Amino acid sequence: PKMAPALAATVGALFRRLPLMDLECRSRMTQWLALHLSNFSFHWPWDRWAFTATLPLHASQRVFIQETLHRMVRLSYWGRVEGTIPVSMRVLMPPEPQPISRYAQALQESAGGGGQDPELTLAQDLMGKIKNKIPQSEVERWMGGMLGELEDPAVVVRVVGTCVLLQCSKSFTHLVTLLDRFSALLRLVAPDRPRQQVLVATAAEMWRSSPQHLAITVERLMTHRLTENFAILDWVFQAWADLFLGRLPDHQTSLAIQRMSLWEILLLTVNKTVARTKDLQSDFKAADAAANEAQAQAQDASDRAAQAAMRLQGSCMEEEDEEEVEAGALERAAQTAAAAEAQAVTHAAEKEAGVMSKMQAAQAAEQHLQELFIYVYHGFVTLLNDHLEELNQDEEEVDEEDEEAKEAATQRKTIQDEKARWVSEGIKLLRIFGRMFYADLAPSVETIHHDILDSNLPKR
Repeated sequence: PKMAPALAATVGALFRRLPLMDLECRSRMTQWLALHLSNFSFHWPWDRWAFTATLPLHASQRVFIQETLHRMVRLSYWGRVEGTIPVSMRVLMPPEPQPISRYAQALQESAGGGGQDPELTLAQDLMGKIKNKIPQSEVERWMGGMLGELEDPAVVVRVVGTCVLLQCSKSFTHLVTLLDRFSALLRLVAPDRPRQQVLVATAAEMWRSSPQHLAITVERLMTHRLTENFAILDWVFQAWADLFLGRLPDHQTSLAIQRMSLWEILLLTVNKTVARTKDLQSDFKAADAAANEAQAQAQDASDRAAQAAMRLQGSCMEEEDEEEVEAGALERAAQTAAAAEAQAVTHAAEKEAGVMSKMQAAQAAEQHLQELFIYVYHGFVTLLNDHLEELNQDEEEVDEEDEEAKEAATQRKTIQDEKARWVSEGIKLLRIFGRMFYADLAPSVETIHHDILDSNLPKR
């Protein structure tokens, strides 16, 4: 099967207009095209787009092809997609997805090798205990002792995170099952926000060749409550700064894909927090409706009890003997109504107490969500301001006869151009973020406008 000619012509026209296209529209086009081609055996005249392999790294058409190929790999497998495109375009392919462990060589050797680095020795010992299926309680006691012996707790987080996630990398089922099994151990070594940031960084290092696996892993870490959302965003903004400054090692993954991965993790974190908040709000509304219904039932029971008491009082005023039997029945009915009233009132009070607890949980979640929105804007604006300050500096005069000075000036100009592109992209991402969550962040719009966008950055 092939794509309809009219649709193919439309795609070609949009492709030619990519340099002028909105960033969010370009992202949606990559997602749609990858999904569409996956249903047509990836048939496409790729030769027409082979020239993108020679374009600059930041060119929008080259980035579009890289993102599309990356998403095609997600929908199929790496070898299938690589065999579909021309050889000249394979430089645009993402690296083959596979977990990468910093302890790979050490873990192949026997545990407890003498004279090794303490971090490698700890990794060997822990992996040996995992493979030998030592009871979790023993592993936790042993690791608790190691926390006191090593000066840097981040080392323990890296070791435990690497060993556990390496076992989880075999399949999604392994990830879910083993994270649940080792959740207590991971909470032991990463109980706070800074160490949870190290845990996320460890997952990112392991899955640096596969943004898809990284996103799945981070999502499961959040689901199992092993990392809080602020710790994930701490890592996102730190990684974004490191990526720009060249402090992240080159792992054959393009800058465009790495930035796309960071953006994906940021959106995943915020979306999951929004979903949790809405779930708590839905629970509160359901509990409030149940409490109102219980209150109505209690009122109805109270009315029935009052009516029964009035009938009993009226029967007691009668002097005729033939009314004695009816009076006894009325007394029993009044007692039953009073008992039903008491039960309904107790039930309504319990429901009301549950409503209060759920209301407090919903309010706390909403406040937490607004703090998260403010932190996202704070993080972006901080990065943008750092680059804007350097871009606004006056350029130094260069002696045309000094070759070294001219070369240094050329390098500075290249860096300045990259910073200008990052500032432009950052502003576009902020606009996209605002469009995506405009309804949810409405309560914080004034705070974001006055305290952040006006450059009065709050200290968090």
